[in-house]
Amino acid sequence: MGREIGRRGRPSAADHPHHRKEAFDDPAYLFELKLDGFRGLANTIQGRMLSKNSNRLRRFERLLDALPPGYVFDGEIVALDRDGRPRFNDLLFDVLPGGPPPG
Repeated sequence: MGREIGRRGRPSAADHPHHRKEAFDDPAYLFELKLDGFRGLANTIQGRMLSKNSNRLRRFERLLDALPPGYVFDGEIVALDRDGRPRFNDLLFDVLPGGPPPG
């Protein structure tokens, strides 16, 4: 696919994936959907949601009710639309089920 090692000359457009006219698909590669969100520690023991810097994420604490009690979960808080596509702006503007948190 790319330039051969030691080959001289300028790389062609085919050597750069961002210049491709068709989607890159190769069984030798694994692909993973990038989920943009907020990193959070959901502590169902203490009833708190914390950021990776230990700041309280009160706006997401209502999500604790959906988790089993007695655990601490470390993960990414993401919003998906009805088709399963990530919607980071929905997290920024509190477009979560149930509407914005009280207060």
